[in-house]
Amino acid sequence: MGIKFGYLNEKRSASPGLDLAAGAFLVAFFVLWHAAGVFGGQVYVAEDSLAYFFSNRAAHYGLIGGGGFSLWDPLPGLGQPRLGNIQSGLLAPVSSFFYWVPTEAVFRFYPAGVMSALALATYALFRIKGVGVGPALLGALSWTTTSGVLTHVQHIAVIETLLFLPVTLFFWECALWRRQGGFAVLAGLALAFQCLGASPQYLVYNGLVMALWMGRDLFGVRHDRAERTRRIAYGLGMAGVGLGLASWQLLPFLEMVQHSHRALLHDPEVFSGLFRAAPHEIPLALAAESFAFMPAPLLEHGAPYRNQPQLSVVVLALSAFAMMGRPRPWMPALGAAFFLLGMLGAEGGVTPLLREIFPFADRLRAPYRMIVPASFLLSWLAALGLERLLRSDWRGRQAVAIFCLVWIVGVGWFLKRPLDHYTDADIYAIPKSITQAEGRLVVDFAHSRRLPPFAINAGLAAGVPTLLMREVLIPSNFFAAYYAGQHGALGPPEDFDRAIVSAALPLDNPQAPIFDAFGLRTVIRYQGGLFSTERRNGALARFTLVPGVRVEQDPDRFFARLASPDWDPRREALVSAPVPGWRETESEAAPSARIEVLVDESDEQSLDVESRGGVLVTSGLFFPGWTVRVDGLRAEPIEVQGALRGVALSAGSHRVDWAYQPAWLSWALGGSVLALFSALALCFLGRDGERA
Repeated sequence: MGIKFGYLNEKRSASPGLDLAAGAFLVAFFVLWHAAGVFGGQVYVAEDSLAYFFSNRAAHYGLIGGGGFSLWDPLPGLGQPRLGNIQSGLLAPVSSFFYWVPTEAVFRFYPAGVMSALALATYALFRIKGVGVGPALLGALSWTTTSGVLTHVQHIAVIETLLFLPVTLFFWECALWRRQGGFAVLAGLALAFQCLGASPQYLVYNGLVMALWMGRDLFGVRHDRAERTRRIAYGLGMAGVGLGLASWQLLPFLEMVQHSHRALLHDPEVFSGLFRAAPHEIPLALAAESFAFMPAPLLEHGAPYRNQPQLSVVVLALSAFAMMGRPRPWMPALGAAFFLLGMLGAEGGVTPLLREIFPFADRLRAPYRMIVPASFLLSWLAALGLERLLRSDWRGRQAVAIFCLVWIVGVGWFLKRPLDHYTDADIYAIPKSITQAEGRLVVDFAHSRRLPPFAINAGLAAGVPTLLMREVLIPSNFFAAYYAGQHGALGPPEDFDRAIVSAALPLDNPQAPIFDAFGLRTVIRYQGGLFSTERRNGALARFTLVPGVRVEQDPDRFFARLASPDWDPRREALVSAPVPGWRETESEAAPSARIEVLVDESDEQSLDVESRGGVLVTSGLFFPGWTVRVDGLRAEPIEVQGALRGVALSAGSHRVDWAYQPAWLSWALGGSVLALFSALALCFLGRDGERA
């Protein structure tokens, strides 16, 4: 069957036998690459997996074992929207393994599986786009072995986002070639999979890559209005399916971004300028061979992180060769240049442009990571360059092609493979002090020596409420109250911004009254190779009736009061605005109250309260979506103690019902309807295309 391909503009015959052999080679290559896990029974280990992703994905297995899924996650901090952290991957298709298989077992085969799938998808895309088996193999190997992709195997959200980029584009090309809307539906599903459990930074980059890739297909048909209309319909339908389904993840994420700790930055440039490249570091990163002769230097703007080997001079040479023939592939070339300039941060002019398009772009750190989308486009250009070389009349072209393939394999195997590490599964063993902790716990890394990185988030893996953890997005009111409750202010700015960037809060004053309000019962430290446990007796109960109210509308005085030793969260509900309907005489009411907890689930709590009046404080986060009813009537939730939920009660007996009903839920349901109608329209359009 003949196929008309993009830049090559001619037909080629399919080679199923060679394609199967190339696919088998790619799978075998990555299985051997990760043989320590696949055959040796060891687990993959890296900084991000230790400090974040193992515990995060272990929570998936805990959800199944615990018997249910809730929209509110009570474990991290004071709780947070379960889908608000987009990197949780709760809806990600590949991360579904973590629901059914113990986390240690998944981390044995996950890297080999996801990298094999990524290589196969990239190979298939390059083949259907028009290059032969050898060039497609080179392009797939270039992107999956020598680019920045491999450094993100430890970052599950990133690697799963990148996996579905070539899948989306492959089905898009199938839709154009076969003129069948069903392939556009599959492209929409792959687009949704990019968004579910994804890294926001790479969603932005993937979106730009797809705009470049698909833009030529959409607007390159100048003289066939019917075909141009069909392609636009495919693009709109694909977006409807993908974004409609992804609304279940994107909407809670966008809500969380508005209320995240990154919004508290004194200097927003901290993120957009952190881990950027200096001009002389970009050529060094693109020439992986140089790292065979020199140690990886520290990044000028990102120490202690190093400039690791990325692409190869062979890829760059073939990319340049691709630009010598006609028609010249200007779109991927300009796209690669755009991302390479983006590595410079604001100095490259790309970051300010992204801020105009994406409102949260100033909270995306490490512009150095733009080397990944640049590598994808350069790998495609290299495949085009090798294809054109093979079509030339030069006598030694086949020998050069074999040399290029072997060279890319060697660069990846000898320079990138040593960066992946495996070890025994006990590195992820949860300390008994954490599994046996009472109430909320804090792992005090500020006063621990050589604390194992896994211990910071191990409470989440154990299903234990953890007040302090390393998290990508932390609700701003919790972050601010936690910090100011120890220091009396959100400063000094340098220290506060550093805490935001590290996405972890230190425990500088364990006796601060804020921790009584937050219900902290256990502090764990690591000294001399052993974990020690400290029990705190002052923690307030899950539900507490506080008789008094203190209004501090000035933020500075509010934060200073949070850290004051004179503040007693048992006697005084600290608020930043007057409480509707509150009478000053009630502030003198006795604190005695009878509280009977009828229901205490993640998404709802019900209580019977009998008292002389006050503010019923729940040791859970005040966040949009939480509603409260008192005696069946809607009441006004109050933000008390800086970040907790409260409701004012008059004297007498009351029934109090809390429920988490996020506003985005109805919009996500509407997104599902949009996805369904888009899919049906595409299928109908496909049948019409077949008749045509």
